[in-house]
Amino acid sequence: GQVASKIKDSFNKKFLNSLEGIYQNGTQTEQLFPLYFGLVPDAVFDRVFGVVARDVARRGFHVVTGIFGTKFFLDVFGDYAPEISYLVVNSKDYPSWGYMVKNGATALWETWGYNLTTSHNQPMFGSYIAWFYKFVGGIRVHPDANAWDRIILAPKVFGDLSWVRSSYPSIRGTIVSNWSKNSNNILIFEFVVPVNTRATILLPGGAVHEVGSGSYTFEVNAADLVLER
Repeated sequence: GQVASKIKDSFNKKFLNSLEGIYQNGTQTEQLFPLYFGLVPDAVFDRVFGVVARDVARRGFHVVTGIFGTKFFLDVFGDYAPEISYLVVNSKDYPSWGYMVKNGATALWETWGYNLTTSHNQPMFGSYIAWFYKFVGGIRVHPDANAWDRIILAPKVFGDLSWVRSSYPSIRGTIVSNWSKNSNNILIFEFVVPVNTRATILLPGGAVHEVGSGSYTFEVNAADLVLER
């Protein structure tokens, strides 16, 4: 409405350098915040997105974000550049989730680096778990849903993954989204849609299926795809 439009205009007038596509100082989180909340004008979207994408790549596909910026990154890049989000999540060196694991973490740390003054069992940076469901498994609630009566199933296929198994216990029943690659390079997608639920299935390659409750299997030749990595 009019109020939302005025807020958006005022925000951009205050913080956006439209010529360079930079918000405030151009940090990753400063760029990601307006991208996540839909505040970026269409005319400069690519410019604003490019600033943060280049910074992530320049840092060896690492983010330097906190609890909010990390979530914003995973959602924005999951939608617009999933191959970059995959490289970040799959990283093993500092700063990354893999770095925590390499250094003995059995739970998430409060900060990207190990130290003795912060928590070593903290939900900080836990938003990567939702990324697995929303983008790797591809399980999402439809924006027009009422209590999960409509869902979207849009799994991503990344370069060196050969299988994914994911499920979510929605209020209407368990949603399943699995895929695997067989020895003939065929991707086999298996979905379960709960009762009283409709699903839009978006397969890699562009095929779209509108289905009701039930179990479904689809096959896609991996050789026909440009993989997300």
